[in-house]
Amino acid sequence: MPDISIILPVYNAVSYLEECINSVLRQTFQNYELLVLDDGSTDGSVSIVKSFNDARIRIILCEHNFINTLNLGINECIGKYIARMDADDIMHEDRLKRQYEIMEANQDVAVCGTYAEAFGLANGIIGYGNNYIDSPLLSLLPHNYIIHPSVMIRKSFIHHNNIRYQNYPYAEDYKMWEDIANADGKFYVIPEPLLKYRISQGQVSNLNSATQIETALAIQTEILEILLKKNTYKKEWVDNLYYTMLEANNDDLIDGPHIIKTFYNMLTAIKNKC
Repeated sequence: MPDISIILPVYNAVSYLEECINSVLRQTFQNYELLVLDDGSTDGSVSIVKSFNDARIRIILCEHNFINTLNLGINECIGKYIARMDADDIMHEDRLKRQYEIMEANQDVAVCGTYAEAFGLANGIIGYGNNYIDSPLLSLLPHNYIIHPSVMIRKSFIHHNNIRYQNYPYAEDYKMWEDIANADGKFYVIPEPLLKYRISQGQVSNLNSATQIETALAIQTEILEILLKKNTYKKEWVDNLYYTMLEANNDDLIDGPHIIKTFYNMLTAIKNKC
């Protein structure tokens, strides 16, 4: 039985798919299965996958529905850990090995991400955090600090807590991290670029940036309300301030991102003083 199941959703990725799969096959850690989930491609993506003669590769043909496709992948996985990968990215040869070692040595870690090396329209190292993430739910409030195609997830954790991807357009990963953090899952980030992350004009996040920003704000509002409900700071005036700011938002005197930034800074300061 494989230790790791790699979920690779594919939609019209003929230009990059062969390079992506080859980077998986070059991994120094070899006990994995690769689930290629074709999300209704109309180009030659399926033919490229079928050209690989490797018993570890399974191709699953899906209707074009990205969230359903991701969840089907989770349900089909037989490995202990689930690694995400995108069809236009490239794995560093030691990625799986490094993440497997972290997950095995730290049984409380639910999600292990890495830094990434951006290439294409932009270049540089991207990433946030170093080893264990302190207060993961609060850390998620201002931004999504986990690079989705870099993660390895403990399958038993998401099964036990009945966590799946939800229909949050172009921010389904951000919502999943919220749900995992709210279930007290621990996050770990390896501060090494173990993924080459392609930046292109045709990238889904670039084509749908306005919707993604709107969805992210909805998730941030959910996170803030969870933090306020947990009330770990024991300060009533914090709740009162939130409701006052909501009224100001309704009157178009303050916008949502300003509320999120204000409360992130304030809750962080309170946490640091405790």
